[in-house]
Amino acid sequence: MQQHVARQVLGATQWSRPGRTQLIRWVSFALLPIALLAGACWYVIGGAVMESDDAYVEADKVGISTDVSGIVQDVDVKDNEHVAAGQLLYRLGPRQYQIALDNAKANLAQTALAVDAMKQDYQHMLSDAAAQQAQVDLDQTTYDRQSMLLHNGTVSQAVFD
Repeated sequence: MQQHVARQVLGATQWSRPGRTQLIRWVSFALLPIALLAGACWYVIGGAVMESDDAYVEADKVGISTDVSGIVQDVDVKDNEHVAAGQLLYRLGPRQYQIALDNAKANLAQTALAVDAMKQDYQHMLSDAAAQQAQVDLDQTTYDRQSMLLHNGTVSQAVFD
């Protein structure tokens, strides 16, 4: 009986003293709500910090553009300066426009030369037409003469043909 009581006492002490696995399990369960609470606080408080990596300020801005493209040579205004309507803001470089003007003048000269060449060709065609008309007139005169000579009997029919 003493052994049975000793076993019961021994068993009771084993139950009263938790094992290492049970101790880890209880500590984990105790730390879980604390970790969840710390994570929630970090999420809520951490969201209060604002980052401005992609932020922009909303302000009254006006886009300025020209009717023609070009390279800006001079800017006559400074940042945040008040400007009036019609005020000169910037100047575009003239090089691009000078090149375009020179090209237009060259095209105009080339067209004028082409027109002159066409006039000369037309004059040649007119002179050729005048020469051909003179040849037709000569042939008509020769025909009329031969026809008159044939009627007078001065020329034979073979010569006339």
